[in-house]
Amino acid sequence: MILKNLIGTAAFVALMFTVSAFVYSNKTEKPQNNLTENNGFAVLELFTSEGCSSCPPADQLMGEIEKLYKDQPVYILAYHVDYWNNLGWKDKFSSVENSRRQQYYSRTLRSQVYTPQLVVNGKKEFVGSDRNNVEDAIENALFNSKNFPVDLSAKALDKEINVNYKTAENNSQNKLLITLVEKNPLLMYKKVKMKAVICNIGRLFISKIKFL
Repeated sequence: MILKNLIGTAAFVALMFTVSAFVYSNKTEKPQNNLTENNGFAVLELFTSEGCSSCPPADQLMGEIEKLYKDQPVYILAYHVDYWNNLGWKDKFSSVENSRRQQYYSRTLRSQVYTPQLVVNGKKEFVGSDRNNVEDAIENALFNSKNFPVDLSAKALDKEINVNYKTAENNSQNKLLITLVEKNPLLMYKKVKMKAVICNIGRLFISKIKFL
C-alpha cells in the first residue's frame, strides 16, 4: 500500500458479514448500552463529495454521530466519489475506487447512485443527512449484527504496511475490509471552507481478503 503524500493515516479494520435483515423501530433518544451478547457493531460508509451541495449536512451529522456513539462500536468512513469532478470542482479526496465501491452497493442493494448516500453494515442505504434513519440503523445494527474477534497487527515499512491477522472464524463468505484513512482533513466545498467533522476519510481500501 503506497503511503506517499498521506498525512495522519491510520488502519481501519472491520468485518462485513452476511446477516439477516435488520428490524427497525422508532427511536427519539440515543440508544442506551443494551447490546446483546454477540456485541454487535455498526460500520457507516458515507459516499460524499466536495462538489456536492447537499453533502455538508451529512458530513456534519457524521461528526455528531461519532461523538454521540463514542463509547460504542460505531465506525464511520467517508468515501469521496469522483463523478462530480467534471462539474468544475475537483474533490482532492475523490477516487474512482470509491465510486466503484458505491456502484457495487448500487447493484447489491438495488439502489440509485447519489450523494450523500450512507450504507450501514453493507445492508441498508439511505440519504446520509437523515438523522432519524441514521440513528435507527445504528441501534438495530448494534443489536442484531454478530461480531467475530480478529487478532490484528500492522507494521509500517517505508512505503508499505504489512498486516497480519488471525481469527477462529472460517466462513469463506466473510471478507476482511482494511481501509487506509486520513484523519481531520480540511474540506473545501464550492461555496464554503469547512474542517472535516468525519475522523476517517477513506483513501485506500482492500476488500478481497477472504477467510480460508
